[in-house]
Amino acid sequence: MKDPSKYMPEKVLELAEKWIRDAKIEVHEELASEKDLNGKEKRLVWTLKHALRWIKRKDPKFHRKLEKILGKNYVLYFDEKRNRLAQPR
Repeated sequence: MKDPSKYMPEKVLELAEKWIRDAKIEVHEELASEKDLNGKEKRLVWTLKHALRWIKRKDPKFHRKLEKILGKNYVLYFDEKRNRLAQPR
C-alpha cells in the first residue's frame, strides 16, 4: 500500500478508513500506540501506519484524513523509524 499511496493517496486513504471501520476499531488519539488492541487489530494498525507514512510525511493536506484513520497523535508525534510515539514536548 505504501507505493500506491504516492500515486493515488485518496484511494489508499479510503481503503484504510474502510478497514478501520470494518474492524470496528475505535479511533482515538492514542490509536497509533496500539495500546489495548488484540493481535489482529495490532497487525492492522501497524500495517496502516507503515502504508500511510509517505502520505504523512509528503502531503500535509491529508493530515485531517489521517487523524480520522489513526488518531491525532499519529500525525503529531508518531516516529516511524522507532515504531512508537515520540514524547511530546
